Amino acid sequence: MRRLVAALLWCIPLFLPSLSLSQTAVPAQTTVALSEPDNLFPRIPPVAPPPPTLVLTDPRPASPAPKGLTGASKAQFFVLSALVYAAATTDMVSTHDRMRSEQECPVCYLYPFSERDPLARPFVRLPTPAYFASSYLVFTGVNLLAWRMSRSARWHRYWRVPQVISLAGSSWGISTFH
Repeated sequence: MRRLVAALLWCIPLFLPSLSLSQTAVPAQTTVALSEPDNLFPRIPPVAPPPPTLVLTDPRPASPAPKGLTGASKAQFFVLSALVYAAATTDMVSTHDRMRSEQECPVCYLYPFSERDPLARPFVRLPTPAYFASSYLVFTGVNLLAWRMSRSARWHRYWRVPQVISLAGSSWGISTFH
């Protein structure tokens, strides 16, 4: 606060030359000499430039993120996708035929139909168009998951797993047809 008052008192003669320093009231606690402007603002020594910063790098070699599938992998992806859709369609058609034939002739089969797959069970009782559309939507999601995994830096080694699991599930559904 003292410095601010002293600075203001020093600036008064610059802006108001008709007013002299002797006419201004100087507070008693101010000990700064007004005739020496260097005392008001002490010189600050120049600051040395900061030392160069140290950049820490990871000692492990950086694994390049995969840009996507290669030519052979794209062919594998599309073949697996076609197999996923083919197995899913066969499973859905066989399940739908079994349900329809049981509705037409309830005494033709020894045991009533029940879906054993817990993932497919909610879809079985839907109307036919909704059953097929929702099932294809699920298998499209499986293929999209595999595609995204193939482009991931972390999961690119395991991109075939979702498609193989869905193929195995659909094949199991086809093999349990009564």
